[in-house]
Amino acid sequence: MLADRWVCSVARLQRWRTVGEGPQYLKIVGKVLYRLKDIEAYEEACLIRKVFSERTHRGPEQVVNCSNDLESVRNSLGGPGDTKSQTA
Repeated sequence: MLADRWVCSVARLQRWRTVGEGPQYLKIVGKVLYRLKDIEAYEEACLIRKVFSERTHRGPEQVVNCSNDLESVRNSLGGPGDTKSQTA
């Protein structure tokens, strides 16, 4: 289950679906399914990357905002999905 993978509650995933956050999902015969490629793409979009300056080798974090990048992730995934999926 996705809730187990992310160590969060099923209610949180339900709330995200209600407000349009989180990874894309399928709803087939009343059952919510998440494709593995959508989960991994969402995780990649949420990745925090550190940017280092050459002089000090230290720099500020560049935080990637999941909600802003999610649309570009969704667009890049287009087409039929994987057969692998996870339920809520």
